[in-house]
Amino acid sequence: MKKLILIFLFVFLNISLSEDLQNINGWKFSGEYLGRTELDGRDFSNITYMPIVTLMRARFGVEREITNKVSFKLQMQDSRLFGDNANGQNSSATYLYQGYVILQDLIFNDLDLQIGRFEMDYSNGRIFSSDEWSPFGKSFDGVKIDYSLENIHLSLFDLYTNNIWKYIVEVLPGNQPYPATSDNSSNIYGLWYDQKISESSVNAYLIYELNRNQSNGVNPDLNRYLIGGNFAFKITDNFKAFCEFNYQFGEKAGKKINAMQISADWNYKFDYFNLGVAEDISSGQNPTDATDYTIFENSTGTKHPFYGDMDYFYSAAGMSNLGIMDTKIYVSNLNPENTINYKIAYHHFDSQKKSIIDYTNFGDEIDATLFYKLNEASELQLGCGTFLPDDLMKYQYRIKPNLYRSDPGYWAYLQVNVKLK
Repeated sequence: MKKLILIFLFVFLNISLSEDLQNINGWKFSGEYLGRTELDGRDFSNITYMPIVTLMRARFGVEREITNKVSFKLQMQDSRLFGDNANGQNSSATYLYQGYVILQDLIFNDLDLQIGRFEMDYSNGRIFSSDEWSPFGKSFDGVKIDYSLENIHLSLFDLYTNNIWKYIVEVLPGNQPYPATSDNSSNIYGLWYDQKISESSVNAYLIYELNRNQSNGVNPDLNRYLIGGNFAFKITDNFKAFCEFNYQFGEKAGKKINAMQISADWNYKFDYFNLGVAEDISSGQNPTDATDYTIFENSTGTKHPFYGDMDYFYSAAGMSNLGIMDTKIYVSNLNPENTINYKIAYHHFDSQKKSIIDYTNFGDEIDATLFYKLNEASELQLGCGTFLPDDLMKYQYRIKPNLYRSDPGYWAYLQVNVKLK
């Protein structure tokens, strides 16, 4: 495998950039590099050391159209922290990130079948995303059917998130246990509808997650449905809005699921900047009532674009399982034609449920990001954030019952993105 990677890299590095890596005897090559150095002072203590870490993600891909109706793609990825097995001994960090075949016009025109390991990017990325911020990204093993018309796209998919079965090469009594091993595998099944209407767009979807493992010996660990949608629309030429709603139901380890997420974003474009206000709410668990499972959670989407750049609320645990209410005001100029772009955002965070001691206020966060386009293939990002903790955050990060960490949290990063396609 390592020799194959080296051969691919050798070919890639010796290709003339004047050919744009687009079509070389029918082969298409691509390369990506993400490098980010972070200064992390998010522990709310001014007397502790602020770690500095540098992470990287490198990808190399090759794809080819075999016929006008059959194509494939292979993409390798290496992800690591600088100084982590710097001599390249950790081969587990290098793996197949994408590898799939697409069969086009399978039964009739515009019906495509995709099989293998592939990225899933839908809408704003909350439900499914390749998670470009992460040094690892996200790809999924499975089967996907896509049907497209002029303004409509429909996807039907079956994703394999965990498989306990071993491939049996030779059929022998010892390879066929009796009684049969319990099926503890996991799948995600989904239907996604996307339609463009003039200058608006609508997404609607139904997702079913099944984890067949039975930790309590009776119920599947997860038997959850998600039904939701979003609507992006223009009110005037300069005034745009985006609304989203997601509802989860089913069972988690025998508990009834009753969780939701709702958000709205209004944005007005001035001559040189955009001004926006948004509200984003995810339900949480009442600590004194554990009858139902009311935490909205999702592992297949991206987290970083939501609830502040500092990622305090990356998971339900970061919200103390209480859910979150994010009131956001932002100013931005994100024109892809510009060399320099920016965004500045203020967030006020409350929990959606009261804590056991009746605290609800997490605190306030201010984020700023500067984007500098070096050329068509590369971009620099410089970002920073400050979090002012309030009662609930101080309680969550307390060292002892009467010893709280209450200083502002700080975080900054410098990132380079390079994409050759």
